[in-house]
Amino acid sequence: MNIAFISGGLEPGKNGVGDYSRMLAQELERRGHKCSLISLNDEHVAGIEYPKDMRCLRIPRDTPWDERIRLAGAFLTEQSADWVSLQFVPYSLHPKGIVGGEIQTRLQRLFSGCQLHTMFHELWIGDWSGAPLKERLIGRTQRYCVLRMLRTLQPAVVHTSNTTYRERLQRCGVMAQVLPLFGNIPVTQGNADIWLIPMLQANGVDITPASRDKFWLFGFFGSMRGNWPAEPLFSHLRAASKGRQIVILSMGRWGDEASWQALVERYSPEFKFLKVGEHPAKAVSEYLHSLDAGFAISPLSIIGKSGAAAAMIDHGVPVIVNRVDVSAECARSMRQHEPLLQPVDDTFLDRLVDGLPQSPAHWRLRNVADTFVQTLSDRAGKRI
Repeated sequence: MNIAFISGGLEPGKNGVGDYSRMLAQELERRGHKCSLISLNDEHVAGIEYPKDMRCLRIPRDTPWDERIRLAGAFLTEQSADWVSLQFVPYSLHPKGIVGGEIQTRLQRLFSGCQLHTMFHELWIGDWSGAPLKERLIGRTQRYCVLRMLRTLQPAVVHTSNTTYRERLQRCGVMAQVLPLFGNIPVTQGNADIWLIPMLQANGVDITPASRDKFWLFGFFGSMRGNWPAEPLFSHLRAASKGRQIVILSMGRWGDEASWQALVERYSPEFKFLKVGEHPAKAVSEYLHSLDAGFAISPLSIIGKSGAAAAMIDHGVPVIVNRVDVSAECARSMRQHEPLLQPVDDTFLDRLVDGLPQSPAHWRLRNVADTFVQTLSDRAGKRI
């Protein structure tokens, strides 16, 4: 197959969907398929770029839309793409996430002659109980635009990353399939002891390789947006610690500095805190291998859209989900399907005391590529 992946941005390490697209394309190329990449709204380039590492076109966000479509169309023609994979995030194409009629008409012109696959990494906001009025109103506009886009573009295949989004689409008459995410961090061998333990020691944590079992290392990975609820999780950690020192780590760009300081002020000195900062992929993999468990930022209902959670699962790390916004039966079903998911529910403390499950590390990129290729092959020539 000859597939062109289209996303908002493609800056390595700065755009999760762009990283996902690039890694999937590279895996497909390894299998003999031809792939290319286009970013239609790239904030990290000042001018048109054709990077040499892969067949790629990056268009800056200040380019007029007609010019973007002209450039992208010429590139698709040059690549002779027969499939276009639109990796969709509303805010990656419009600052307010409103992908309206004019953009859709241009996309329709761009995709003419190609079979279209659409991967919904995100849908619309405000579709949850208790959402603020402003968020619900914006979300309704976004939903209208998404559904109109699907009617206009008529993709042959629609994927999304989680069952919640699939059900939202199905309620609107759109048949979608779940294509799980893989983590954007390749799994390497070895943990971070050689550099993480000295870093902890330099920040007042009296840990050595020999005393590692006297410590519990829990970690965040990625950006924090808004208020993440520490309770009842931190109380459960305290109750189950059995004298072990609890250390809370963060790797990556935290984002909301005030929320980190609030955690430090509330739980120090009982818990130790350390922001590890940004590191290349190999060090991130080592960090994940060193954790006793990771903390998810996303709610349980849409945990499947979280690249950070996907990376933890790829590394065999339990993923503690403190925002449980589904029924007890649903949470139990999700845990049975993926034992590494650990919702903080009525049974969490007992599971924590008994020991959270670990599993062998396994980067799921190849599994996702298998499903992706099979689905496109099965649906070639069809429309939803």
